[in-house]
Amino acid sequence: MLPFLIDENADIGFMGSDAYTEIEYTAEGLQTRFEPLGIKIGEMILAAKSGRVARYRRLLDDKQSLVSPMVATKYPVGSARFARERRYDISIKEMISVEAAVIGGECELMFDIRESGQTLKDNKLVIVARAGRVELGGICKDMNAWRMPFDEFKDCFGYNGGET
Repeated sequence: MLPFLIDENADIGFMGSDAYTEIEYTAEGLQTRFEPLGIKIGEMILAAKSGRVARYRRLLDDKQSLVSPMVATKYPVGSARFARERRYDISIKEMISVEAAVIGGECELMFDIRESGQTLKDNKLVIVARAGRVELGGICKDMNAWRMPFDEFKDCFGYNGGET
């Protein structure tokens, strides 16, 4: 995936931390550096249909439950890591149209990026859990090719220490 994100003649590129998480854990032997630029582009969330949020919160918190809710996501690696960290027992289904999967009943929950929240509102979906901030960052495809220290790189783009 990485060669498509950074041109073969370039040393650096840009991507969201969500996409980097997906390649970081799947590309064997990939040596890259991702440096957040402090520019928030959204947050990863777990969401459900309105009216079912309390049920899924209880189900996720019940470590003895025999039911594993099906989660629609474009981010299978990130959602699996989130579930492991929270000790949630979920089944993951990778797909593109995650909102439609929840609305249509194919999946109970979705794991995706929330930017403005308008899509959630339009589809009557509510956040069940927040997984964390998604940031724009710089990425280097070859650590040996890194020619500019990230401090200088950040200065070029007005990096402000994480304030957006």
